[in-house]
Amino acid sequence: MQSKADSGEHRMEIEFDEARLHATLIIRSIKNLSELPSETDLFNFINEKKIGFGLDVTAVKKLALAISENPGIEHRELIATGHPPELPVHESIEFFVEEPPPVVIDESTGQADYRKVMRYLIVENGTLLARKIHARKGTEGIDVYGNIIDVPLPKKEDLATGENVNVIEKEDYTEYRSSVKGIFYKRIHQISVSPVLKIDGDAGMETGNIEYDGDVSIQGNIEFGTEVHVGGNLIVGGRIESGHIFVQGNLIVRNGINTRQEGNIRVGGKLEAHYIENSNLTTLGDVIVQSSIITSNVVCCSHVILGRSSKIAGGQIYVYGSLIADVIGNPAGVKTIIQLGVHPLKYKSHKAKAEELKRKEEELGALSSTLKFAHDDIKRYRGNPPEEKKKKLSELLEKYKKNQSIVHKLKEQTALLLKEIYYPDEITLSAAKMVYPGTEIHLRRFTEVIKAPQSVCTWRYKSGMNAPSIEAFKESREK
Repeated sequence: MQSKADSGEHRMEIEFDEARLHATLIIRSIKNLSELPSETDLFNFINEKKIGFGLDVTAVKKLALAISENPGIEHRELIATGHPPELPVHESIEFFVEEPPPVVIDESTGQADYRKVMRYLIVENGTLLARKIHARKGTEGIDVYGNIIDVPLPKKEDLATGENVNVIEKEDYTEYRSSVKGIFYKRIHQISVSPVLKIDGDAGMETGNIEYDGDVSIQGNIEFGTEVHVGGNLIVGGRIESGHIFVQGNLIVRNGINTRQEGNIRVGGKLEAHYIENSNLTTLGDVIVQSSIITSNVVCCSHVILGRSSKIAGGQIYVYGSLIADVIGNPAGVKTIIQLGVHPLKYKSHKAKAEELKRKEEELGALSSTLKFAHDDIKRYRGNPPEEKKKKLSELLEKYKKNQSIVHKLKEQTALLLKEIYYPDEITLSAAKMVYPGTEIHLRRFTEVIKAPQSVCTWRYKSGMNAPSIEAFKESREK
């Protein structure tokens, strides 16, 4: 926007910009030379308009000279320039942790898979989380009239820090960096990083699948079909309904586990739960259950310990070490298999290696026959065989040596696994109250099918025994 100040005779006028920081003197064309304004007239006119700041005297004199030399045209000249204000720098915050995509489209169906939505953000130790630009005050300006041009105060931005955030002050800004690897949380005016992924409610459609290489705490349930992969420990405040659970550390379930026989829960440490029903589990550590294991397949590479008033009924329990429960089986005679003393995973690996060794030995035997035939064929040429036959024999010999080396390694691996299959110390199977018919007990190579109820008993088995000893149960569980 421009404003103008005219002379009384409308031969001269002054044009301003909106902020009145620039004043331009305009002289219209003059036909009558008697009306030609002098330099003094120009300065008087400027003084009348009270333009007193930033006046360019040289520009006014230049304009007066130009008018005298060429009065017949319009003349314009910037005659005054004010001092512009310097605006303040407001505090501003920039975040550097990228938000995940809101939804994942399954390419095969073209539909959104909401369980694959990543609703949490993982940051590494030292990750730049945010940067706050420091506020800087502005400076006042002065217009061509000498009036002060005010500037606003700089605006502030609040950003508080929670746990595991380092605040690094610089000259013009503040950096916020994570001090641990963990989950980045951003609330309205606060940022924090937690090494534990915390889910306040259920893990399911609301959270999507969970994959995190640290510890995870879920306050609610893990819903059916939800995949959870945890590199540390997992604590579940409710129950587990999904069989797609992988935990490298310990798994603690405040309620119970019932996956409806879906999938296989795998735990690298110990497992604690109130109950286990209709589920498949594999653990490297102890299985500690307060109430019951019902119609489930449990593979445990350590010990299985059930609390008082507990029971095991239906399914199969494979335990490397010992097992204790109050009741095993049920009055209806449901088939319940208990196998102890054999490492279930190493037994499986040994079986696979033994089968592979058998195949390789058969291949080596067949190759040996082929090699003998080729060698005999070479002899027929009395020291001058064709090159192609020599080449074929060389290739067969190389292949035989390679397979021979493989067979040797497989024999070593199979022998080592065989030594590690059986539990080295005493194995005990304890039923504090009752073992019902329908229960099968396997202690290494010993097998017993329970035909009649047996109460308050413990089976003990050591390496070298033909059969276990049976004695009255004595309570040894921690209170």
